[in-house]
Amino acid sequence: MGTIADLYDHMGGKVVILGKPSKQIYLESTKKINQLDLSRILAVGDSLDHDILGAHNFGIDSVLITTGIHKDLFENDIETGLKNIESNKKWKFEPSYVCENFSF
Repeated sequence: MGTIADLYDHMGGKVVILGKPSKQIYLESTKKINQLDLSRILAVGDSLDHDILGAHNFGIDSVLITTGIHKDLFENDIETGLKNIESNKKWKFEPSYVCENFSF
């Protein structure tokens, strides 16, 4: 996204970058849903800083995939990984759920 945005900007185009963890991206993506029920929405991702924080900002549950970019936090086990998140001052939030793998 950044490289393409930079190219377009240099060509004189107007660039607006919007993504997670901004609440606005969730508002935009759900604006056509009638009777939006946040309790029925679940965000799945491997990034605490983007996916899980974005879900937290929007007020929905989240699943952190523990084999993703934060896999080092979960090297020993799930419980230790969750304690690592909780004890880190950077993250004042945590996932609703954790899962090792995601497939369908």
